[in-house]
Amino acid sequence: MINKHYAENIIEGLEDSIEKSDIDNLYYLMELADRAFRKEIPEISECLNEAMNFNGTIFRNAQIMVDLINIYLEDHEALLYEIKEFKIVDCGFNELITKSFELYKESEIELATQKLWDAFERIKTYDKRLHKNKSAENLVLLMSKENANYKEILDNEFRNLTSIGNDFRIRHHETFKNDIIYKEHYDYLFHRCLALLRLATKAIRENKY
Repeated sequence: MINKHYAENIIEGLEDSIEKSDIDNLYYLMELADRAFRKEIPEISECLNEAMNFNGTIFRNAQIMVDLINIYLEDHEALLYEIKEFKIVDCGFNELITKSFELYKESEIELATQKLWDAFERIKTYDKRLHKNKSAENLVLLMSKENANYKEILDNEFRNLTSIGNDFRIRHHETFKNDIIYKEHYDYLFHRCLALLRLATKAIRENKY
């Protein structure tokens, strides 16, 4: 998962540094690109390693990075996200979701998932007039547009994600919690929760809830 805005900033910085022959900044930006995109674009790491080992000029490898990121953005446009798609009128939620994305870009998937689950728990209480459970129920109604079939699906997803957060070592770390052993499982849980939050925040914005 790549943040389109972040990727575009990296591209702009690389291109500017290539034009100015700013080698120090190029190394810095290439390392940022590697940390942020190595998972989705493994060739990014190859470019950095080649430049660091003097097997190719830094300018050529930086330009290859730019080309690789641009190609990825074009090929995966429908799968990219913008942070603004998740923003609502709740500073606490916005801070959690922003921090989660930052950690994910740094490949800190465990901490990113923890912050995302914190955001999930917070959004349940978005309607401050109501108890948490009732607030969550109202949010599900908005997300489902009061369609009974979708309401059932989303009710179940809220309950399932809540149980996962309570039973596994995501937000709580007591000895009786289930460990998450593989990074791939964190990645799966992260994207599953992210999909629900994207729908929830869209419903909140549309209904000025």
